[in-house]
Amino acid sequence: MKPIATEKTESTEISPDSTPEASSPTPANPENPGPSGFRYTRLAVILAVVWVVVIVAVWFGRHPLFDVEFPLYPAEITGRIAGAIGGMLLDLVLLALCTVGSMALGRWLAHWFWPDLKGLERFIFWSGLGFGSNMLLILGLGLLGGVNPVVAYVLLALELFSLWPLWRNNSPVMAWRSLSGYLKEGWRGTSRWEKALVCWLTGAAVLTLFVSLAPPLAWDALMYHLEGPKQYIAAGRIEALPRLGQASFPFGMEMLFTWGMLLHGDGLAQSFSWLFGLLGAGAIYVFAQRFFTKFTNPRPVGLLAAALYLSIPHVWLLMTWAYTDLMLSFYSLLAFYALLLALSGAPTVSQVARYAVLGGAMAGIACSGKYSVVTAAFGVLVGALAFGGMARPRPSWRSIFIMVVGFGIAGTISFAPWLLRNIFFSGNPFSPLYGGIKGWDPEEVGFLNGAYGHVSLDIGVVLGRPFGMALLGRDGGLYDSTISPLFLALLPLGVWAAFRERVVASLWLAVGVTYLGWLFGIALSDAADHTRLLLPVFPWLALITAYGLLDFFKTVRADKAKLLRAVGVLVTGGFLAASGFLLLLFFVANDPIPYHFGFQTRQERLEDQLGSYERAVNFVNTQLPANADLFMFFEPRAYYFDRVHSADHNDGGQFFTLMDHFHTPQAVYDELRRRGATHILVNENLLQFLLNTPTYRLIDEAKAGRQLLDDLQSQGYFEQIYRETGFYTVYKLKS
Repeated sequence: MKPIATEKTESTEISPDSTPEASSPTPANPENPGPSGFRYTRLAVILAVVWVVVIVAVWFGRHPLFDVEFPLYPAEITGRIAGAIGGMLLDLVLLALCTVGSMALGRWLAHWFWPDLKGLERFIFWSGLGFGSNMLLILGLGLLGGVNPVVAYVLLALELFSLWPLWRNNSPVMAWRSLSGYLKEGWRGTSRWEKALVCWLTGAAVLTLFVSLAPPLAWDALMYHLEGPKQYIAAGRIEALPRLGQASFPFGMEMLFTWGMLLHGDGLAQSFSWLFGLLGAGAIYVFAQRFFTKFTNPRPVGLLAAALYLSIPHVWLLMTWAYTDLMLSFYSLLAFYALLLALSGAPTVSQVARYAVLGGAMAGIACSGKYSVVTAAFGVLVGALAFGGMARPRPSWRSIFIMVVGFGIAGTISFAPWLLRNIFFSGNPFSPLYGGIKGWDPEEVGFLNGAYGHVSLDIGVVLGRPFGMALLGRDGGLYDSTISPLFLALLPLGVWAAFRERVVASLWLAVGVTYLGWLFGIALSDAADHTRLLLPVFPWLALITAYGLLDFFKTVRADKAKLLRAVGVLVTGGFLAASGFLLLLFFVANDPIPYHFGFQTRQERLEDQLGSYERAVNFVNTQLPANADLFMFFEPRAYYFDRVHSADHNDGGQFFTLMDHFHTPQAVYDELRRRGATHILVNENLLQFLLNTPTYRLIDEAKAGRQLLDDLQSQGYFEQIYRETGFYTVYKLKS
């Protein structure tokens, strides 16, 4: 080997791989003593590592995290604090791992069938495919008796392990670098108001995440969204739940709730709703990036649309509840997205077929959350057909036929498992809406499907419902939802945009078809007369409104439009600020921080938030015998009750059915004994509500029910053992 020539410099480095023969002499330098200095041998490194580990280990052995004494706080309190923080962090880690695992599963499916997805849309569709597949996997494993923590962790581990071939090729690392680089580059190029929107979205995400990780409080979550998974876990398998009629609804999201409860608990389960809210906002953003190409930079439209969606008070509320609605909104948008991809550009037969199947799969998964989403699926199909019809040149009839058939077949296949489950468990595929539930009295099922009332359609209802829902709707009150006024206030701009952009026009058609389907539903049953059942259209409306507003700002520059521009900015910004303030007030009222940081126990939090309900639960769980069988009248929220129970339905369906079929106190008592009841719980507050609320049309039944309960006690059939006046009474059936 030839000697390495060196230039005359102040100092010359010697390569660690070079030999003395291959190196030039190094001139003396007092600032660089050269090879005569300390050498970092392997032994020195090992000794240093041992030193560090021993010192730190001894410290933690003397001061364990869960047994730290501070001058003002005993070890019991500090241990509880550490445990609470550790539990919250574990929830966050498991939520992240479930997301990564589901994306890994979705990535394999996309790699086989939809490899041409690009950019951020890949991560969104991977998530959709992965979580949808997990719903069916958990259903299948549960039917085979695999509802236990071991199976849940094995499923998660296998999905994470599927990343191993990619890790070997650094694919996940490259994906993370691509994603983080995209976000960093995007942040540098954003305007101030775009940064403000990102900050708003981040703040909303953080506040709702803290609330979602706390113990569940929402009505339907305690009634069946979590009660069903709780009973599956107790049984160790997915089976028919004869005392929970709502378990006959499609239970796709409940499979993820079951997974979360098996992995760690109901806080993790509830956070899946938060995740779908965030994924919905992300899907809105990438939809705008992909299809709103008339904007030189569509990023502002996507950010504004995502903010408009998450600023809907009912949406950020649902992000903190264990409900299904944000999941089905996310999948409905992905279904629309996929069909537009099928017809974009100069579509080949392969492109149309592949993306029609993807759209159908997304629509079928959406329907696994609620039957009513079938109307949104029709809306998606009609909107996509309109999108293709407005293209120049138009897709061939062959392509249209393939899209419709592929969408229908894939949607049916992905939704079919829930119909088949109902055939075996409930006796018919569309239980409980049509055909009843096997073993149930038809009258009692009527309270589940709203068979005792409907809305008469007239021009006032058809045209007036959007105004009523937007302006008068309230969570827990009329239409049971508080939504944004901006979709209605900026409606003229959205209509104007439909004449300028075919994507907006197709979105409007999807909204219209879904709305007509909802009107048909309330004409059959007033149980559908809730804004929440229209939630799949809100991502579409957010996109329409954002496009219309920014396109107007970009296009109309005349002085006469300055006033309208100023009003649009003030109204939009003002509502986002107001919604953010409402969210902050909600966060303060919900007050999850003491629980997450160990200053409040789980029971203390539940009593703080649920009051008399939690006190009644605590009495039942601690004072009733272990073999008690509790029948609950006017109380459908069964999740926190540990004794065997039969919960009522909304509006007292179980009790009123008993009263109608068994007219005397003696007959009602005998029937309860025949069913195995040992104790009765009555929600006095809900009974009083029915007595005082004419719109429920149950005043006469409630009066008769109040008299029947009084007679059962006065005639010696019931013995009162617990009472909180005006709220709850617990009776023991006398022998």
